[in-house]
Amino acid sequence: MKFTKISIILTFVLSFALNGLAQIKNNLSYPNELRGFGLMKNSKLKVLIPGVSTEEDEKKIFREECRNLQKRIAACELDKDWYVSFSYLDDALYSMRFYPRKRIPFSKI
Repeated sequence: MKFTKISIILTFVLSFALNGLAQIKNNLSYPNELRGFGLMKNSKLKVLIPGVSTEEDEKKIFREECRNLQKRIAACELDKDWYVSFSYLDDALYSMRFYPRKRIPFSKI
């Protein structure tokens, strides 16, 4: 009985590890990105890792390209179509929010 439980747990751990390696190998680190946008995979943001990267890492990438879009939103220019803003928790990157420069109709997503 004990051997069965241990083998089941090891099987799950191994399958998760292999799945993670496959995603890294196939450069699918951001599987939730919308097709055709590639905001993370194809930009200078691909070096930032949520939970690991710090505000200093962000500043190395963007330097002085960040500004206030509105009163409460400080964002950086990602490219000619997008802005990005960052949130930090305990000095580590917590989230990134993307803002399009132009409206994007849902029919094009």
